[in-house]
Amino acid sequence: MRALVATLCVAIIAACSVPAFAADPDQLFAESTAAAKEGNFQVAYEKMKEVWRLRPSYDVAANLAFYERKLGKTREAAEHLELALSQFPVTGEPVVRDRMKQDLDALRAELGRVEFDVPSGTIILVDGEERGKTPLKPAHVYVTPGKHTFEARRPGQRGSASIDVATGQATTVTIPLSKYEGDDDSGDDKKNGGVVTTPDGSSEGIPLWSGIVVGGLGLAGIGAGIGLAVVAGSSGSSADEAAAALPSRTACQGDAPHESCASIADDLETRDLLSNASMGAFIAGGILVAGGATLIGLSAAGVGGTENAAFVPWIGPGVAGATFAGSF
Repeated sequence: MRALVATLCVAIIAACSVPAFAADPDQLFAESTAAAKEGNFQVAYEKMKEVWRLRPSYDVAANLAFYERKLGKTREAAEHLELALSQFPVTGEPVVRDRMKQDLDALRAELGRVEFDVPSGTIILVDGEERGKTPLKPAHVYVTPGKHTFEARRPGQRGSASIDVATGQATTVTIPLSKYEGDDDSGDDKKNGGVVTTPDGSSEGIPLWSGIVVGGLGLAGIGAGIGLAVVAGSSGSSADEAAAALPSRTACQGDAPHESCASIADDLETRDLLSNASMGAFIAGGILVAGGATLIGLSAAGVGGTENAAFVPWIGPGVAGATFAGSF
């Protein structure tokens, strides 16, 4: 018995575009704070969300909670503020911690808290939105006052309950589970972990189109890398030309830098960002081209029959790739 497992993955820039926000969390934090001081809480919130993605910490969670409360996102504010308090450093200012606790109490007074009496490993949904798997951390979920439908899902089991949640109250919901034989728990492909088994004696092998798709994605990645490299080079040239035109080498130092210095810094930052992205696209493209050639070769060799094989191309927001696995 010989085994082959090949996994081909790539994360390439799908649209070859520069991100809307820079990848510097400190800069984004400062920009968010500045937007909040100007009263633009929506912009402040969006930038702070990006900071959270890059550097999740208690202070970022606390700022998110503040902006969410300003924008009427009471539930999200309570969740982030509770998280911030759970991570608050023991050496932190007691006055700040006490103020955060007061704010959380005020938010809880506007919401309801629900705990669930279900087995561990149960997925919980509130009004169709997945909120986590038990045991939940924290043990409750926040909901707005009123009637809500709570669902519990486990392999082969389902259950639901609809109740009215009172303002400022904590409630425990028991969701009875019953046998469920829906699509997600039936079918041989589910039982085998998503691997499709071809019937004994079948002449089907790895399809030729799988290699063509993977190879095509690889060529697209290489093309993206070339485009990004060209733009990065252009930004670098612009920065060099502007730097050469400065009156002195120290024109960008001190308290009053030359007016061109900001533009030079932006060009250099763009050059570095795009150069890194270009390198990633080249590497990913090369991997996919090689993978596509491998799949085409396996297809031509007639790999198939009684083997277990699965090939899944995938494309998502800003990413593309494929996964192939087989044993024979």
